[in-house]
Amino acid sequence: MTIQHGTLSAQRWSGAGSFDLLGAASRYYGSAQCLPVAGSQAAIALLPQMRLPCRVGVLRDSYAEHAWQWQRHGHSVCLLLPEEVDAAVDGLDVLILVNPNNPTGQLWPRSQLMAWRERLAARDGWLIVDEAFADLDPQHSLCADAGEVGLIVLRSLGKFFALAGVRLGFVFAEHSLRATMARLLGPWSVSGPAVWAGALALNDSWWQVEQYERILADAAWLNAALRECGLVPVGTHPLMQYCLVDSAKLWGYALAKQKIYCRQFNTQGFNTHGVNALRFGPVPVQQRDEFLRRLRAAVQQLARNHMQQGPQRIACLSSETVEVLYALGQEHRIAGISAFARHPEGVSKNHPIICGFSSAKVEKIFAVEPDLILAYSSLQGDIVKECILAGFEVHFFNQKSIAGIFDMIANLGRMLDCNDRADALISDLLTQIRAAQDEAATYASRPKVYFEEWHTPLYSGIRWVSELIAIAGGEDVFASLSHATRAKDRTVTPEQVIAAAPDLIIGSWCGQDFEPGTVSARAGWQAIPAVKNQQLFAVASEDLLVPGITAITRGLPLLQSHIRSLAQ
Repeated sequence: MTIQHGTLSAQRWSGAGSFDLLGAASRYYGSAQCLPVAGSQAAIALLPQMRLPCRVGVLRDSYAEHAWQWQRHGHSVCLLLPEEVDAAVDGLDVLILVNPNNPTGQLWPRSQLMAWRERLAARDGWLIVDEAFADLDPQHSLCADAGEVGLIVLRSLGKFFALAGVRLGFVFAEHSLRATMARLLGPWSVSGPAVWAGALALNDSWWQVEQYERILADAAWLNAALRECGLVPVGTHPLMQYCLVDSAKLWGYALAKQKIYCRQFNTQGFNTHGVNALRFGPVPVQQRDEFLRRLRAAVQQLARNHMQQGPQRIACLSSETVEVLYALGQEHRIAGISAFARHPEGVSKNHPIICGFSSAKVEKIFAVEPDLILAYSSLQGDIVKECILAGFEVHFFNQKSIAGIFDMIANLGRMLDCNDRADALISDLLTQIRAAQDEAATYASRPKVYFEEWHTPLYSGIRWVSELIAIAGGEDVFASLSHATRAKDRTVTPEQVIAAAPDLIIGSWCGQDFEPGTVSARAGWQAIPAVKNQQLFAVASEDLLVPGITAITRGLPLLQSHIRSLAQ
């Protein structure tokens, strides 16, 4: 056989006598329509250069090099879930599938693949099937169908034959496409030693039978060993065991310390269907005892770390937990923070911003690989739901009072095994509160205070602020609303404010600057003593509307300063 149109002749591949690479490949794969290449990676890199920019479908969780190579050559890559492929085919120019899939081990039926090829070929499209792991499943191979228009099959000697270093693979496709690839690759794309080693391996049928049996036995043992250590494979193939884990990074570190190296997959930072997973390859019989010993040691170390240290990558979706972690000396555990975090000063420069308050792109949260997510308020309920569905551990705080703030600090202390620091922090805050109460006890009167949390509609009476007003020596005119848990249940009318006749108006509009002039100009409000006497003051929302440390350390002193001037 001679391959024309720029391809290399069959004589070059036959070389010296018994080292007939094309003949060996034809017999092993069941098709003579093949082009030897320097590993299937060479073809993966070349194929995107053979089409004008087009729409390419690739599985979300698969060998990432396919998507990368097509993207870098200007193509539009659509990442698909397995169940989305059929519906997407008619909108694609190229569909790429690894069969069996790396890393999940999923096998696509031959009939389904050929049906997709037909739909793609009708529009001059391609179906590219990477069969790097297919040697153990020859009945599913499409090599014998490589003459069909639009079908491209990639094979490799790197997995079953364990000859990755030889850099030898094959492209099975119809004649004209192979000719174009050969011309683009140029002469001598595969080395002489690779031709020699490849021909030997593909011709040695007895060794292949023994290797098949070895791999099956190794896979069965590995599956049992992983299960013993709590790593339950959800996708299995004789050449790969695919296990979902809480954090691929933490597992990867623990295993690497024991000199166990596996493939880590973390796509949770890129899409809501992402995963944290590990892929293990076969363990030869002579390494089994040592592998199991090291695997057990890694599992024990992870357990000790979790018990002794608690969570190490905390995502703080609201600002009060950020300042508490800093106050406890645990800021090194913070993996990401809210855009509204302001304290301590400069904190936004120290950590990734992963959310707003009531809104977030959960992919940003997933990207920091948290082992604990701290959230607050029902306004974050939808965000938290997505995090839970993605498999993350979430703690939902809901403090509304000073006592609730102290409980939140104490709970964080217990979670992070720093109870003493948490107790000391609470003690310091209590000391500040008692000092304010002692001062207020000396006042001649208790000024009436209207606190405005929002302007449209008017919200007032939020509990921890109401309590701080009382501690500072004032009387919250809407303290009766402070036990309402929802903002809409703390709505007041302009007429109610006028009737309450507050001596002092404090405004802290969430996310906006309080405008005393606008408030003073409201119809009928000129009769209010606070307006008559120009006793309207703003307190920044990050200093008072955050139910945490700052409300006491910054908000309370500001309230005191305004109340003191009226009460003495």
